[in-house]
Amino acid sequence: MGDLRDRAQRFLERPYPLGNYVEDNLTDGFIRRYIEGGPWDDCELEELLRFCYAEAQTQAEFNQGAGREYYQECAEILCAILTEIYESEASK
Repeated sequence: MGDLRDRAQRFLERPYPLGNYVEDNLTDGFIRRYIEGGPWDDCELEELLRFCYAEAQTQAEFNQGAGREYYQECAEILCAILTEIYESEASK
């Protein structure tokens, strides 16, 4: 699990390749929350996290080159977070 946290941290440290970066965006906030071990018990968090995941997938489809790679990695990280947080909750 440390591997995902390390990967997520490296992702947040990467420069945004497309310009017009919005600081403190929702997706980065979720990734930061995961890295910091923040709580996930708010019932709307899963829905918002799934929205961010879907948006990253969409952006990966519509971008080329470095933009596509950036959003593909973002989607992979969000998917892994969703799986770890909510699949483990379902098994309790």
